[in-house]
Amino acid sequence: MSVRMLGSGEFTLIAFKKNYVMRWAFKIGNQMRVSVILAIIVALLVISNLVMQRDIDSMDRSFTSIYNDRLMPATEFFYITETLYQKRLILEKNVLEISIEKTDLTDKIDTYDSRIDSLVTEIEKTYFVLDEASLLSEFKERREAYDQLENKVINLAYANDSRQALAMLENEGGDRFNAMLSDLHQLTEIQSNNGRELLNDSHHIKASVHMLTFLEVGVAIVLSLLVHVILLTTRTVQRKSNQPFHLN
Repeated sequence: MSVRMLGSGEFTLIAFKKNYVMRWAFKIGNQMRVSVILAIIVALLVISNLVMQRDIDSMDRSFTSIYNDRLMPATEFFYITETLYQKRLILEKNVLEISIEKTDLTDKIDTYDSRIDSLVTEIEKTYFVLDEASLLSEFKERREAYDQLENKVINLAYANDSRQALAMLENEGGDRFNAMLSDLHQLTEIQSNNGRELLNDSHHIKASVHMLTFLEVGVAIVLSLLVHVILLTTRTVQRKSNQPFHLN
């Protein structure tokens, strides 16, 4: 069997083809690496943006809750307290010295009661924690008992028994009035504490958003460096592969 020797031209052609195939294989390999890196980077950026959007939505809910569920009820508790004092003052005045008709007094008392009912109704529309719901229920029960005592005081005062009416208002009425104020004070304190917790949560969310922002900037910098290095490596290899093939 005879073996044919390759000529220099054939050998050069084979070497050129081999060099061409290797160059394209290297180029495709680099493109695949770049594609994988880009896919990972894009996935990280998408995940980071989704988490950031979730945190921003959570922060928005926190601020909304601070206003709707904490600030507004705290303001309404203040108005309830103010109205209770106004109602007690007008009652004390007319127990000591009858200055208006009984129907006029009861109408004014009913006006104050309607204002309190309206405020309580608005408060009940907000989000409650467990302690808050229990305290508000207790306040409503105490207020109902106090309103019944007020009616007794009014009847006694207009039946010319001002001394007994005043004693009832100051003693039993004073205890019930202070108990209502204590409930309102505790409710207001709960609003303050929960509002502070929501505010702290917002601060944590803000820190998380900042961290994600820095992460995105870092990822973008790493991406640019990786692409730059890959491009430099590709050009270097291409320059070497483009050098003419020499036989020894």
